[in-house]
Amino acid sequence: MLIKKLKSKLKNVLSPINYDLGRYYDASIGTCINIGSGRWHHPKWTNLDLVSDWYHQDKTTSFIPFDITKDNLPFQNSTIDLAYCSHVIEHLEDERIKHFFSEVIRVLKPGGGFRVTCPDSKFLFEISKQPGSFWAQRHYWALGPQSSCQDLTQWTNLDFLVREIATPKCRHYLNKTHDVSNDSLGKLDYESLMNELTRNLKFNPKFPGNHINWWDIDKIRRFFSDFDTKVIHSRMEASIFKPMQDIRFFDSTAPWMSVYVDIIKLS
Repeated sequence: MLIKKLKSKLKNVLSPINYDLGRYYDASIGTCINIGSGRWHHPKWTNLDLVSDWYHQDKTTSFIPFDITKDNLPFQNSTIDLAYCSHVIEHLEDERIKHFFSEVIRVLKPGGGFRVTCPDSKFLFEISKQPGSFWAQRHYWALGPQSSCQDLTQWTNLDFLVREIATPKCRHYLNKTHDVSNDSLGKLDYESLMNELTRNLKFNPKFPGNHINWWDIDKIRRFFSDFDTKVIHSRMEASIFKPMQDIRFFDSTAPWMSVYVDIIKLS
């Protein structure tokens, strides 16, 4: 009896992972969408993105206009095989992302997959407590036109962390909307800091590139807990869906600081 129960539990754990994944080994199969595509282009995928000069100044890529803040995905229920969303959800509030995730699940076919990637706030919090040059990869931002202070000696690890999680609260951001004290922020634990940084922040269509939210694997899992899904903490170039393993098209944005998550719709 005990062995039978163990086999049953093992089957329940493994079966979602093996849920008809064979049909996704061919990148040409199915209807696939990239939401928040920016300048991204794949010949067999459909792009959806916000109409904004912020992301489409060159106007070289085609896409279906889509505004996460007010639109439903323009597809019928259970018609999409794969969906991809790279570095989008950090720009929007929790409530809008809850609705967005529900829309992705609605349009996916049973057994279909959704891959989402964004800054890993837990990792960034931990690494920012350490001395070193980790944030050197963001120096270009501090030296750019959106910075009010281009003296790198005035930028601390906490400044870069705030910029990454809550851009409007970064003290060196030219379009700063909130004043916060680095001294008080530096005393907070991880989740308290994340919540304090993102408190009262809203999506601003004038500056759609602002980061206003935090995400890690645990928070993403919580957001899918109400759906019949399997959530898998992935790695760069390691999606369980083979078409999204192609590094020429996927997982290339800020891999040094990103969390990667695969979600399978089970039913």
